[in-house]
Amino acid sequence: MVKDNPGLARNIFKKAEVAGRNFLLEPEVYALLKLFGFKVPACFFLPVGKKLQAEQLKKIISSKVVVKVVSPLIQHKS
Repeated sequence: MVKDNPGLARNIFKKAEVAGRNFLLEPEVYALLKLFGFKVPACFFLPVGKKLQAEQLKKIISSKVVVKVVSPLIQHKS
């Protein structure tokens, strides 16, 4: 939680700032919410060029999944 390590929340915002963004990407928002104690959906980020590993698939406990694009060029996806 944030009270245990307030620098973690700052690092999330700093990462976006260094990347030239004035917004957070979805995985960053989930990480921030989790730091504040909110429940967030189980998720993982798969960067372009990386292959899905068996260990990642084992973490999916549902027969239903959602795949989303994470890009600073696509902020709103509805």
